[in-house]
Amino acid sequence: MEKAELIATLALPKLPKIGCLTARKLIRHFGSATAVFDNITHTHQSQFKAVSKGFKQPEKHHILKAAEKQVALIEKRHINWMAYSDDAFPIALNQCPDAPLVLFSSGQPFPKTTRIISIVGTRQPSAHGKAFVMQLIEELTPYQPIVVSGFAHGIDIEAQLAALENGLVTFGCFGHGILSCYPKQHAKYRKRVEETGGFLS
Repeated sequence: MEKAELIATLALPKLPKIGCLTARKLIRHFGSATAVFDNITHTHQSQFKAVSKGFKQPEKHHILKAAEKQVALIEKRHINWMAYSDDAFPIALNQCPDAPLVLFSSGQPFPKTTRIISIVGTRQPSAHGKAFVMQLIEELTPYQPIVVSGFAHGIDIEAQLAALENGLVTFGCFGHGILSCYPKQHAKYRKRVEETGGFLS
């Protein structure tokens, strides 16, 4: 994907009344994110009238500028990224109609498999809850699933550490940028996760 297309892809879902679901529909119709910006205000199709107004508002320029700065940071920090149209994009996630258009990652590429289990839970698990997660992961190990969680306190980190202890690949999905790590106490586990798995944001 060219730089201009990446900028447009990042900016598109942030415009008023769009979001990821509508952005995907627009890209399918016009052929690319840059084509959406170039042509939507000239279209006469009624289905796009409501959203096309957002492309005429002053905030469009601010959103594009913010996307340009984001791409500059991506280039400067050599951040890994993938668009939803790339082969590297997680298969199961791409089946969600409102999945993000761009993912940022660290560690290993996400495996091309649908054998994935997502485990999330309370931030303050009981001893019984922790034991259950460990047992669950142990019993799933013969099936070699990818264990996905949020790398957060509680059940999330218990599941991911249990995956590592049982030789399974695990990926953490951040609710923040890929360069950060929250909670900070879990930063010590990051390299270990990235040896076979990684993180997505």
